[in-house]
Amino acid sequence: MKSARELSAAGRAASEASNQANGHSDLYVLHTVLFALSLFFLGSSSSARHAGVRRTMSILGGLVFVVAVISMARLPRAPDAPRAKVAWKSTVQSLAFVLVTQPLSPIP
Repeated sequence: MKSARELSAAGRAASEASNQANGHSDLYVLHTVLFALSLFFLGSSSSARHAGVRRTMSILGGLVFVVAVISMARLPRAPDAPRAKVAWKSTVQSLAFVLVTQPLSPIP
């Protein structure tokens, strides 16, 4: 049988692991909120009446999105999840293609 000290140490280790996992889940929720915020700014920029407001909201939404993507890429993943190193190149190329081929709507 295990002693009380061994069980206590195992309990502390499990508690620390669960606290760390809880912190990671909080970070993922934060990034979900950041992505929603960027979608809000980008979506509502199309209905703004003034060109400066549209431009500012588009830039702010794009910046929040880029910061959230970069920050989320640094978050820990599940231990058995492979990290794709090639995916960044195709993602950046796709984003650049969309930005080049889909110009902003004309400002009246």
